[in-house]
Amino acid sequence: MKLKTKIWLLLGALMSVVLVIDLNISYQKLTADLRRETEAEARTIYGYMMATRRVYQQQFVASGLPVNEKTVGFLPAHSFSRISRDFANWNQSGILFNNVSDQPRNPNNRADRFEMEDIALYRANPKLRDRTRNIADAQGVSYLLYTAPIWIEPYCLQCHGTRESAPKSIRDRYTSAYGYQVGDLRGVVSIKMPTLRLDTRRNELWGGQLLKSLASYAILFLALGFLFDRLVTRRLARLQAGAEQLAAGDYGVRMEKTGEDEICRLADAFNRMAEAVETRDQALQREIAEKQRGAAEIHRLAYFDGITGLPNRVLLLDRLAQLLAAGRRSGQQEALILLNIDRFKTINDARGHAFGDALLQALGERLTDLLRDGDTLARLAADEFALLLPDLSQHMIKASRSALVVAEKIHTALRAPLRIGDEEVTVTASLGLALFSEELAETSETILRRADTALHRAKAAGGNQSEFFESSMGESAEQRFQVERELRSAIPAGELRLYLQPQVEGCAPERAKSFLGRPGEQLEGDGRLMGAEVLVRWQHPLRGLLPPVVFIPLAEESDLIVELGIWVMAESCALMARENMAGHPLRLSVNVSPRHFRRADFVPWIRDLLASSGADPSQLTLEVTEGLMIDNLGEVVAKMGELAALGIHFSVDDFGTGYSSLAYLKRLPIHELKIDKTFVQDAPDNPDDAALVETILSVAKHMHLKVVAEGVETEAQADFLNARAKVTHQGYLYGRPEPAETWIARWRAGEAK
Repeated sequence: MKLKTKIWLLLGALMSVVLVIDLNISYQKLTADLRRETEAEARTIYGYMMATRRVYQQQFVASGLPVNEKTVGFLPAHSFSRISRDFANWNQSGILFNNVSDQPRNPNNRADRFEMEDIALYRANPKLRDRTRNIADAQGVSYLLYTAPIWIEPYCLQCHGTRESAPKSIRDRYTSAYGYQVGDLRGVVSIKMPTLRLDTRRNELWGGQLLKSLASYAILFLALGFLFDRLVTRRLARLQAGAEQLAAGDYGVRMEKTGEDEICRLADAFNRMAEAVETRDQALQREIAEKQRGAAEIHRLAYFDGITGLPNRVLLLDRLAQLLAAGRRSGQQEALILLNIDRFKTINDARGHAFGDALLQALGERLTDLLRDGDTLARLAADEFALLLPDLSQHMIKASRSALVVAEKIHTALRAPLRIGDEEVTVTASLGLALFSEELAETSETILRRADTALHRAKAAGGNQSEFFESSMGESAEQRFQVERELRSAIPAGELRLYLQPQVEGCAPERAKSFLGRPGEQLEGDGRLMGAEVLVRWQHPLRGLLPPVVFIPLAEESDLIVELGIWVMAESCALMARENMAGHPLRLSVNVSPRHFRRADFVPWIRDLLASSGADPSQLTLEVTEGLMIDNLGEVVAKMGELAALGIHFSVDDFGTGYSSLAYLKRLPIHELKIDKTFVQDAPDNPDDAALVETILSVAKHMHLKVVAEGVETEAQADFLNARAKVTHQGYLYGRPEPAETWIARWRAGEAK
């Protein structure tokens, strides 16, 4: 249904409701007005009757006429009934009037049942002046009955007082209606007006008023409808037409603004919307054009490296898959070479990422010059490149020789410096080579993994060389993968074991071997037990007890070292807390990996662990390596400062084997240095090692640091150290690593002695 039709219907319904209400109110008012006019007319008749009654009664009494059949008609009580009957001959209103009583002397004046009710009402309510109500007589004729009381006045007592005081003719004619007093009710004036007359009059008036109202409301209805149509419907129709044009693509359509009302504001909003749509359409067209231009770029970014413009890993794997399928059909051998820039991270960190990106671009250009038609050079990640060599030969030996020739060309090409801006940089690279095999199950990932294994072998051999993948490499890699997978489940399975190795202050070895006394107490001779280093072993369910060298290097290559460190630290804190509660305080040194230390939650985790376990922070020494100090030294200083404030001690493990610098020793809250066992083992006989150990001892002395010597296995080594400084010894000479439970039990047994 259209809005215009809805408005007309709604307006018609509204006008009909208002008309009905108005007509009902008008009808009620007209009825009330006619009733009031009729009552006023009755009161006029009542006044006339009462005035006539008083005047004629007084005049009759004063005349002294006797009451007989000839004169009784002069009495008002008798004359009004006669006048009422004769009144119908002169007036067609049908009005009946009379004075009636419940004790009439004239039988024609006896009150009917309605008038008797009013007589009783007035006696009960002397102050009531009159009463009007609707009645119907025995014939069913309806009247509007008006009554008013007739009270005994002084002049009335002449005829209705005591019988003795009444005129003789009255006494002789009437035996009743005596004994009244002033103020008594004698009867009522009764005026009956036919309601038919009132209804006829009301209908006449109502008919005219109804026609006027209908005409008026019809005119108002048409006027309002026309006004709504002009002010709302037509304007909305124009807006609708504009919206349809806009929907059809005519974004230049605009609405005319002719005022300031709501529809005008709607038209203004439509114009703004049309302008916005037009602007958006123009922008969308530009965007579509840009997307069409950028579609190729997006595709390029999906398959090509953003820095060098070379194919990326996705495209390389796709071409590998294609070569695999083609090679099986043609019998040709293909090869994959993975290239890694030696020490690229050092260059990138030292010179910045922008320089590193420029170096990658220059290297890509250099390698591109070496490609044959059909070869693919790709950048896989960071500084790792891949060279895919198809169709080398149908013979494996010739194909291997061709791949090595390409590898040598790469090494030769890299001997010439790379031009980076105004600088020249010379880099070397490690290469891993892998030939495609004839196995049907071989996949792109398999070939990539074999070349990666060879690449790691080349890097482990010192870099700047090429390595071919051999089956033994694959077996070794598979073994490493197996160990890593088993270690990942070994930690939650409870297969790790905590081991302890004593740390003893310099003394005669035979005095300390018994490993007696509590930490800090004097042992036999001149040595004392200072504590123990925490070590870990793996109780493999099939291969037995495995030393750290089997699994620690693998763990350090992934986040497993963090999980391992969490387990060791939790077990160590629990052990310290347990022994401390038993009255045997024990100092433990625990190794922390750089990967674990650099985690953002390391300090809160240590703090919470100490609080939950109840371990004493002052009995805990964290052993860190020099590699931790290379990156973000400020962050390392802040973390170590927070932990040192708790009472935790720090020791630099394997000091002298890595990034040794007095600068970081000055900034960090270090408490001790640990001399690596490679220096200690040959120190008594090798002057170079002896000089290194003496230098470390001198640095520690001047910086007020304690020293722990690892790998003390002979008395000569112990004597060498004791002769030069106060050093804490750790090694097989004083005790091998033992399970923590065994170590604790033997320690307590020695303490008991």
